[in-house]
Amino acid sequence: MSYPESACMCMNGQPKLAALVALELFAASGTKVYYSGDFDPEGLWIAQRLAYFYPGNFEFLNMDTECYEKCISDEPISDVRLKQLERITDERLLGAVQMMRREKKSGYQEGIL
Repeated sequence: MSYPESACMCMNGQPKLAALVALELFAASGTKVYYSGDFDPEGLWIAQRLAYFYPGNFEFLNMDTECYEKCISDEPISDVRLKQLERITDERLLGAVQMMRREKKSGYQEGIL
């Protein structure tokens, strides 16, 4: 039996147990995982947590300032939610955090295409 060289997995919102188990199996097998999520405080928090739990073969995909600029929406981020960005410490996400604080708007992956 042959397997594809790459595969995609789509998660919606907070990762469910099945997705976390799959990510653990990928990590254990040395499979490189690329993660892309929404540009809102919750989305960046999910990205950071996944990067922390699955170090090594884990990279962000389309989570930089250029992609945020492409997908910025008209949806405002409240001051309460903006405060949540303080817990984002992964240096790979800090450029996006800075822009989100300035723009005060969410960005969605669909806009990157």
